[in-house]
Amino acid sequence: MTSKRVIVSRRTQNGRRRYRVRWRDPATGQQCEESFSKQTDAYKRRAEIAAALETGGNPRTSNLKFRDLAGQYIEASRIGRDGKAPLEHSTLHYYQHYLDQYIFGEIGDVPVSRLTRDHMIELMNTLIARYPSRRTASHAFNLVKSILNWGVARDILTKSPGYKLAVQVRSTREKRQGARIHSEQEMRAIMEKLEELRQHPNLQVRRAFVKYSALFALMSTTGIRISEALGIKRDDFAPDLTTLTIERRVDQARRGRDNADRVGLLKSGYAYRTVPVAKQVRPWLRDQLSAHNYEWVFPTRSGTPIHHSAVNAQGWYRVQREAGVTRLGIHSLRHYFASSLMRKGLYLEAQKLLGHHDAAFTMTQYGHLIDDGTARMESIATEIASGFLEGGEASSRS
Repeated sequence: MTSKRVIVSRRTQNGRRRYRVRWRDPATGQQCEESFSKQTDAYKRRAEIAAALETGGNPRTSNLKFRDLAGQYIEASRIGRDGKAPLEHSTLHYYQHYLDQYIFGEIGDVPVSRLTRDHMIELMNTLIARYPSRRTASHAFNLVKSILNWGVARDILTKSPGYKLAVQVRSTREKRQGARIHSEQEMRAIMEKLEELRQHPNLQVRRAFVKYSALFALMSTTGIRISEALGIKRDDFAPDLTTLTIERRVDQARRGRDNADRVGLLKSGYAYRTVPVAKQVRPWLRDQLSAHNYEWVFPTRSGTPIHHSAVNAQGWYRVQREAGVTRLGIHSLRHYFASSLMRKGLYLEAQKLLGHHDAAFTMTQYGHLIDDGTARMESIATEIASGFLEGGEASSRS
């Protein structure tokens, strides 16, 4: 029967060779299609579909293991899933990492048609027990739910067994822990040490810290992320260096990844913003811009964006060590900037300069830094009590 004919075809898309397996669903008459990167996988799937059609089963769910559905999800995300923009290399890397390290060992070989709610609960509990970070467990579990929901949208599953299941990252009754930041005294020590390293007798160290001093001073006074800072080009600055427009980001370098693939879009539309550059930072920026002729402001010797690991190992960790301050991650510079704004009551300014989508998110992240008004509340309580109580601490001691 023609409805049971399964065809494998080859095509090239975005420079990559793909193999399509196509057949017609005997129940609906609709044309169905699955895509594979390897020819052997395509022909293996063809045999499975043909066998399912012969027995009257559903070829889209019979014998389709979770790892195979996940592979289709990753490939669809790579070229643009369901009309969406293709996911960036870094996002796909993390997806594959979660699948390989956390998920396939538990449910990878389970056919999706037999995947039950009990499987999902067991997976969730395993992730929570095995990994100290509940946030990591949550990310991994949410990826599984997204894959299954995508399967439902493609009629591979009738419903997701993970519906209404979630890993709670933090109890709503748990006190929120603030981000760790350096004190003002420690920041001053860091900047003084950067000034010393800029004048270092060793030429190589001196050149390196002309770059790193400008980078760290810019990050701590604008709140931009390290990925955003490494994505700055010369033309992003105003001619007089008074403002900086954030247009792109540069992700971490990974094995097998071209430098061009590291450059991508910002986290959200709100992250595209223009920030002021402090006049104290401009001399260091001018020194860095005059030190090379590349378009990237913070490049390697070959002119490509510098790697995150080099910034940390050669710059940020070294200056903290030599300044004698607590070693914190480089993202603490962004937290320091945000905390300074929040303590001054500049809440809307913090939201805009940090590139957050709304002020509520900024308050959630940094609201613990706001003055809780203890002194003002105490004066109010004292004023109310004075209407019917006399004395106080002084009279009680007399």
